[in-house]
Amino acid sequence: KIMPTYHIEKAKSGRASCKVSKEKIAKGDLRIGKTSPGPGDYDMTSWVKVEFFKVTPKMLKQEGAETIEGWFDNYCPIVTEDGDEAEIREKAIATLTATKNAPKTPPKSPAKIDKLKRAAQRMGEDAEDELLNEGGSKKKLKLEDEKDEMFEDIMGGELAAFEMYSKMKIPALKDFCRWNDQIVGGTKDVLVARVIDMAVNGRMMRCGSCQGKWKQDPNDENALVCSGGFDETQGFRIDCFDKTNYKKVPRLAFIDEPPNDEELEAIKEANMGAGSAEDEALKSKVKVKAEANDLSDIDLSKPEGKKEAAVKLLAASRVLNVQLPEDDGEARIKIGTVLMSELGSGATDAQAILTKIVDTYGIQETKEQVIAAQEAAGNSCTNAENGKIMLFIKELKDLYFKEGNGQAGGSYSKAQKAIVDCPFAITLDNVKHLHKKGHENKLDGIGKGTGDKIKEFLEKGTCDKLEEKRAAALGA
Repeated sequence: KIMPTYHIEKAKSGRASCKVSKEKIAKGDLRIGKTSPGPGDYDMTSWVKVEFFKVTPKMLKQEGAETIEGWFDNYCPIVTEDGDEAEIREKAIATLTATKNAPKTPPKSPAKIDKLKRAAQRMGEDAEDELLNEGGSKKKLKLEDEKDEMFEDIMGGELAAFEMYSKMKIPALKDFCRWNDQIVGGTKDVLVARVIDMAVNGRMMRCGSCQGKWKQDPNDENALVCSGGFDETQGFRIDCFDKTNYKKVPRLAFIDEPPNDEELEAIKEANMGAGSAEDEALKSKVKVKAEANDLSDIDLSKPEGKKEAAVKLLAASRVLNVQLPEDDGEARIKIGTVLMSELGSGATDAQAILTKIVDTYGIQETKEQVIAAQEAAGNSCTNAENGKIMLFIKELKDLYFKEGNGQAGGSYSKAQKAIVDCPFAITLDNVKHLHKKGHENKLDGIGKGTGDKIKEFLEKGTCDKLEEKRAAALGA
């Protein structure tokens, strides 16, 4: 694994943001750049204000880096043309040392765990009597309405689960997360909350957009955010900014015993949607349409028989809403490509061929699914009106990643994040300012090219580049 490199400099402008604090780095402020290999044939640099940068124990284990001064002098060169290296060095080392020696702030526990801890402390053998016979006093349990919340937790099994899992050590809690194909990281309280949620509600299926795993939104106890996925085929990570309510995530059975390797792989596939109710319903529809368009009476060895089969398969594909060109001639060519491939491998069964067509080209979303996706996108944006634009940029990002263009995909990831965080509604009136330096509506991550595509999308509901990439993906 290639280690990142570091350097320190004064910010050349006020455009960049600190990776840790998310604040803008003012022009002239000291910042440390971390440069790492990007997903493509290029490097990526992220910036951190010196006061938020932490020199880790691992960094201090490098040769000549036993101290902050040693690490700074040997692994963090100063980049300046003002002849002020000594001043930068003195200020940086003092700040890095103060940051390293500062007392650690205890991590914030999930609100659910805090509530369960309070409930467990106050619940004794006569817990129910204590809750029901307060004599009008609200001081013992702070608030009267908190009783209802505690009873809801108890009745839902959360307090019993807390009593069980809070006594376990971190490795055991992480095992439960691994067995259920969930995120493993976090403090003990975070892990306890995650395991309790699985034990009571079932394990969470993965994000439908990128197949990433869900994690708790630190700012909203009822919300989940996607941690992003990793494209094993292309070898790069896909950033995802999907957000949802934890009650809306599909759930599967909680695994409370160690699975073997084969079972673990099946759990992962199930979490990714393989074998889901939707898949089974689609298989059933394919079977029905294949029976209605049987090919057994057609001579598939002759050209006219193959044409007749392609017509039947196209009719069935249209009913199944397979993602094919609107023009029947172009669609038949797509069908024919799969048909010839399957016939070449010895398949003549309509169901097998139709299943291959569905697997190759996919199913188009229904109108209801599109509306639901737009509503979810709006909820994930700071300004809900930007939901459609975010989905448009996200689709472009996904298409570029799928074709192996990590650089373009990364650029659209930044643009997607900018739209998610944008506080105002993006309209035809202000879209032209999104890339302009110094303008109040300037968004980091939006360049002129992306701004022009957003403008085209607002005017037409699509853009030429998106249609080009869709067609290329369909052709592939």
